[in-house]
Amino acid sequence: MCINQDKKSKSSRRRPRSSAGSPTTVFGNMDIVDKLHKGMQNEQPASPKTTSEKRKTKKSSSASRKGKSVSFFKEVTVRQVLHKNNFTEEEICDSWFQADEYTTIRKSVLKNLDLAKMDLFREGPESTYRGLEKYTSTGGIKESIRRRRQDAIWSVLDEQDLQVDKAEEQQLTYLVYDDKAIREVYKKHCRPTIDAARCAGRLDAQAASYENEPFEQTRCPTDSKSTPPAAKKKTPASIRRMGAPDTSPGAAPLIPMAA
Repeated sequence: MCINQDKKSKSSRRRPRSSAGSPTTVFGNMDIVDKLHKGMQNEQPASPKTTSEKRKTKKSSSASRKGKSVSFFKEVTVRQVLHKNNFTEEEICDSWFQADEYTTIRKSVLKNLDLAKMDLFREGPESTYRGLEKYTSTGGIKESIRRRRQDAIWSVLDEQDLQVDKAEEQQLTYLVYDDKAIREVYKKHCRPTIDAARCAGRLDAQAASYENEPFEQTRCPTDSKSTPPAAKKKTPASIRRMGAPDTSPGAAPLIPMAA
């Protein structure tokens, strides 16, 4: 009975396990604690100078490789801004467009559109035609983009259908699409858009340049003539096969590409 009581008293003095599931160690000998404390004092952290030198070396090596670098100012400037509910009437008018200003802008836009329709609009430092093309009948950007996209889709589907037909003629048991041929077909419809975007980018660069005085800007040529006519809308055979696949035992397993 004495032995059981001693075990019970010892177990009651034990500390509970930690939440992570690992047992908690109790130091009963103060010498071990002193040695541990001295060891922690003797350990010296890494020198910040050495760390900064490593960072400088790394930055210099990366800058030498790239030739260009981006740096940020060490000090940050913070400015307090009033909430819009604390603005005065004058500050509100200076910060947001008012109804009369919107009316003036609308009249100016309509005037520029009328001049553009008569081919009398001239661009200058304070006026530009950019963004108004889609509102004119001659520009027709929206319609041309819609037609070009539709033509590109049908051209890609026709090319896929042609490759499926070739695979069936050769009685292949597999189908690997020729992505290069599909890319070339799609590129024919993207080329006018790429040329128009590059032309618009060059005009923007000229407008932003301080050396371009006086400001003279020419309009990019429209690509309506270079756009091929819309293809006849038809349902490719590959789509028809996708709707009713051939499940006969001797049929070749073809994998149609998703449009």
